[in-house]
Amino acid sequence: MFRFRALLSCLLAMVAFVLVSCGGPSRVEVPPTYTEAQIQKIQQYLPEIQSAYGRLDALGDAIQDRNWQEVRSTIRGPFGSMIQDLKYVTSNLLPADQKVAREISRDIFQDFIEIDQAAIATNTDAALRNFDKAAKDIDAFLGNLPEVAATVTEDPDAGGEDA
Repeated sequence: MFRFRALLSCLLAMVAFVLVSCGGPSRVEVPPTYTEAQIQKIQQYLPEIQSAYGRLDALGDAIQDRNWQEVRSTIRGPFGSMIQDLKYVTSNLLPADQKVAREISRDIFQDFIEIDQAAIATNTDAALRNFDKAAKDIDAFLGNLPEVAATVTEDPDAGGEDA
């Protein structure tokens, strides 16, 4: 009986050893996060995007007033720069966020092209319709940005000089 117990304990020890050695640790993936460099790049371009976004009212007024030269100049000036800034910001987003941001950026670009075409054709209705789409798309783009970048850049003068 003593031999049987010894043999059984050795057998159980070997089974436990094999199970533990073959099991291995489970693979835990750490979710991707933004690096400090990515956040700084996003923060570098975000004020320019927000500044152009602030000029949407002026663009809407120019469309309402049928001031087509002003409409076309504004699209090529501040909003042309904004589209470039959107591309820079998009390239610094996480891969999953980049796909959505690229789609929205393309939509914004297309909206401005259609506003420009409506200005050439002096079509106020089409210009206003695409203006509304552009405003919604810019809101969607800004909403897609990481919270860290958005909260830090909302008040760039916060924590200013204490002198």
